[in-house]
Amino acid sequence: MPLYEKANAECYRICETMLKLYHGHLVDVGVTVDILFAKPKPDKNGEVDPAAVTVKHGGYPAAAVVKINSFKLRAQGHADAEITIDHEKWSVTADDRKDALIDHELEHIELKLDKEGNVARDDLDRPMLKLRPHDHQFGWFDSVARRHGMASYELQQYTDFSDGVAERWRRYTLEELDEIRNMIVRQNGQLLVEAPGAFPAAPEPVSPVQPEMDEAEIDEFQSVDTELDRLLSE
Repeated sequence: MPLYEKANAECYRICETMLKLYHGHLVDVGVTVDILFAKPKPDKNGEVDPAAVTVKHGGYPAAAVVKINSFKLRAQGHADAEITIDHEKWSVTADDRKDALIDHELEHIELKLDKEGNVARDDLDRPMLKLRPHDHQFGWFDSVARRHGMASYELQQYTDFSDGVAERWRRYTLEELDEIRNMIVRQNGQLLVEAPGAFPAAPEPVSPVQPEMDEAEIDEFQSVDTELDRLLSE
């Protein structure tokens, strides 16, 4: 059982920034968010295992998770939603990835609407929320991929994603992505209206500029490519 504590000021500052930049619809209706750190519990000798898993999603280790707080918790003074972050992972995460992580969790928070299309509210006059699923979700069993190769859903979903969604993003240079991001976020100092698919269609293919990866990420990608090559050659 991990130990929980209120996250530090850095987390709340990043959350406030991400809300203002990308989730103005939540800010406009007064959605509030609490943030907790999950830390590994010391053993009887007071030692802490830095590799201990403190946050899980669907049974798998996760850097962070978000949940919608119940009406009862809201009545007790809790925020509308709560983000829990693995403190050990957070402490070694680069600043830009911290931004992306909290933005990811906020993206899950979606407003409930009534029949007239207005934001639904509970008896405390708080905006009612629901969790938005990921745009893409994958399930993978190594054994099934080995046994069935390209006939497996494991390899098929990899191929579909690589040839479709991933290829769309690879066509942008890093400079183009920054330019598009700035264009969407602000125009003449005003936050633009956000909507799914706000990014424009991918331009004609250009020479891809791959983002820099650390050694661990390079090793991971190489191992995946090697395994896929082996499966496809069988």
